[in-house]
Amino acid sequence: MNEYEYVDGQKHSSFADLFVYYEKLNQEILQEKEWTLNESYGYHERELFDICYAKGPAKAIIIYFHAGYWQSRDKSQFRFIAQDLSSQGYHFVLVNYPLCPTAKIGDIIQSTKYALYSIKNYFKYKEIDLPIILCGHSAGAHLVTELAIQNSKSVHSKLFHGVIAVSGIYDLAPLKDTSLNQALQLTESEIQFYSPAYKKNLLIDLPFTFLVGQKETIAFIQQNQNMAKLLAASGIVKKEELLEHDHFSLLQEFFKKGRIFQHIEMMYNLISK
Repeated sequence: MNEYEYVDGQKHSSFADLFVYYEKLNQEILQEKEWTLNESYGYHERELFDICYAKGPAKAIIIYFHAGYWQSRDKSQFRFIAQDLSSQGYHFVLVNYPLCPTAKIGDIIQSTKYALYSIKNYFKYKEIDLPIILCGHSAGAHLVTELAIQNSKSVHSKLFHGVIAVSGIYDLAPLKDTSLNQALQLTESEIQFYSPAYKKNLLIDLPFTFLVGQKETIAFIQQNQNMAKLLAASGIVKKEELLEHDHFSLLQEFFKKGRIFQHIEMMYNLISK
């Protein structure tokens, strides 16, 4: 059952054509926008980030962590997401991170921390001090949620100001009984420690938005609902099912008239008051 909910049921015949379309957009945006590519934030070959700079005066920075079940995909596949966000005043940063099985999930979370500090320092060096919104899709949504939980326990000043979590996995336990675990190699202790859904007494003083596609499997929709409910008592939480969308078609909602774009704008208006 879990194999269907997290693997087979999430696959759609349209994905191949959709990624051909996305790759066309990726190539176009590389030519149209101002970029810094493959900036290093660590020693691993995948500890790199890209920046698509805002066109005109920038108002905020969005840091994006890609999908791939912590074991596949690359930031270069998702550069198209920056298209309208850049045009509307956002610096858009796409982050790569080490992948399983070479790395464990704990290693990946640690890597994302390095990325966050490095990106902040990069913009600080350029005398750019803007609100930061973390955004992640699927495994990336798990990573940004973990960053928010760990940031809430930090004695340091707030590292970022809001989180957009799209189609996330917050309870890792169901993955242990799927083919995904061949690379993840999850232990019971890792499941408990790295599942945001199991964290107790969370007090996250950040606005959070949880989004999922209406055409995703029941498990993904429930994960979205359950995590939003868990955090609802600790801060400003919004959640929405995106109509007529599956796990990857919903990325088109980052375009200017899309619901994810609108949620980002709402979050920016909230944190910039």
